Amino acid sequence: MCDFGESKTPGIVVCVLIIIFGGVTLFFFFQMNRQEIAPLATDEKGAQIRNLTYSLLIKNTGGEMIPQADIFVNAPNRKTGGQLCSRLHSDYLSSIVIDDKENQMLHFPFTNFPPYGVKAIAIDTELFVKSAPRQVETKSLERYLLGDRFCEIREVELINQANLLRSNTPKETAKKIFLWVSTVLKKTGYQKSERGALWGLRNKEGDCTEFMHLFIALCRINGIAARGVSGYRVVSDTRLSPSDYHDWAQIFLDGRWQIADPYYNVFLEKEEEYVAFRVHGPQREENFFHRWQSSDPRLKVVMTK
Repeated sequence: MCDFGESKTPGIVVCVLIIIFGGVTLFFFFQMNRQEIAPLATDEKGAQIRNLTYSLLIKNTGGEMIPQADIFVNAPNRKTGGQLCSRLHSDYLSSIVIDDKENQMLHFPFTNFPPYGVKAIAIDTELFVKSAPRQVETKSLERYLLGDRFCEIREVELINQANLLRSNTPKETAKKIFLWVSTVLKKTGYQKSERGALWGLRNKEGDCTEFMHLFIALCRINGIAARGVSGYRVVSDTRLSPSDYHDWAQIFLDGRWQIADPYYNVFLEKEEEYVAFRVHGPQREENFFHRWQSSDPRLKVVMTK
């Protein structure tokens, strides 16, 4: 309460200044904690809106304070296939990092994180999705024909299988590979470790990641540019669940990156049902992470339902 004493005018001025200062402080505080990307053009015909939310728990698992640490969390890709991210917002101080594949990561810096402390973060995003992927300009597709430790394109077993599936056109070959992978591989459910295309070929089983890697490897051997994608299948506004995280492939046909998901038997369709959180590079990066990364091993991230 303000005490005006004998002279009310100075007291009134002081109170007004306190209210103004407090309001300005709160305004800037909430603005600092609100991070949104610049809107993208969304005047394309047939686009639908998807509003998605998800939450994280950041935990200090150690008994000592962490003076400084950084958490990087994947967010919806800014622009790929039929997807445009028009808004990305978190309720905790963050910045947005975008790479050359339009992948977006939220960067959360922490100082003096208390022992066994827990911080909850809520994230929401708005997407425009459409059933047909847009045409894109790409400088080099050759890099999406290379092998890596999960797409072992120089292995004789993979080469022989790829030759058996080769057809008259890239599209026909891709379809033949897709049908073979989706038919031959048995679904095992989620596996924590990635095992690669050769493992999938030899064991004829795997989770969605092995389906993706085997399809990509067989396409690349046949000269079809292919890459992996991680994210979610979404048909309406929803709260994302950690158990729904999914891997699929994109192949470059007719000037477009198009969906091929042998795990769920989806080929060149249902673009609007796939939300990409990370488009993989031409070769798996050494510092690759599926959903988040912490600069301090004591600081753990958990996505909540």
